Amino acid sequence: MVALLHFVTDDAAALVGRYRDALAPGSVVAMSHNSEDQDDPALAAALHGVAEAMRGSATELTLRTRAELAAFFAGLDLVPPGLVDVAEWPAPGAAAPVGVYGAAGIVPG
Repeated sequence: MVALLHFVTDDAAALVGRYRDALAPGSVVAMSHNSEDQDDPALAAALHGVAEAMRGSATELTLRTRAELAAFFAGLDLVPPGLVDVAEWPAPGAAAPVGVYGAAGIVPG
């Protein structure tokens, strides 16, 4: 689900839940998602501007909060470093944030 869910305008949590529930133990769920929930106001504004520019297009962009994205991983064992800006995968602090959160989680079992 990398670079996918921000194009889902409906109930993405339900979609992710159905997907996660169909996976076997040990499966890995990886996703990335744009978010204007950023510490840097300029980065948040830039992401908001992109979403506004895409509003009404065939590929509308839905921005979700970091908390909403974390909820997608409920019941999964997060792989370190957890839900972080993708610029911090795999080494936190290695690059400046780009406004896209990412994580990988393992289905327990």
